[in-house]
Amino acid sequence: MQSGPSRSRRRHRSSPPIRRCAMRCSIASVPCEPPGLVSDGRDMGSVVFPDAVLKVFLTATAETRAERRYKQLMGKGLPANLQTILHDLRMRDARDSGRAVAPLQAGAPEAVLDSDDLTIEQVVSIVLERYRIAVRVQASGRSAGAGGSTLQD
Repeated sequence: MQSGPSRSRRRHRSSPPIRRCAMRCSIASVPCEPPGLVSDGRDMGSVVFPDAVLKVFLTATAETRAERRYKQLMGKGLPANLQTILHDLRMRDARDSGRAVAPLQAGAPEAVLDSDDLTIEQVVSIVLERYRIAVRVQASGRSAGAGGSTLQD
């Protein structure tokens, strides 16, 4: 179990009034012109940047994400247990989906990018193509439908 400042910050961030205030401060400090930014987090597109040009809700099954995390840790020479990682991911997903403020949600269906069967290179290629389309649509004055960047780890 983790203790100290990191755990304390997480607990305070999950407090609804503090979370709302932090989001307002974050939004106020973001540049709104090109090149803008790419952000990732479980509520970036739905709550923090609802008007972003492109939103991508990058997802994969808990099993796929656990495997990827396991390989990442093992590749760094760190100890890892696949079942523990899978359990932790499922618990986090349930917690984030059920929280009162900014619950985990995909938003527009066209924003979802299921990466289960994709390589990193394929994901990057798809996101860049979506961005090119969103910029063209925005320049033409039409609605792009899915607009910001939300990445689920």
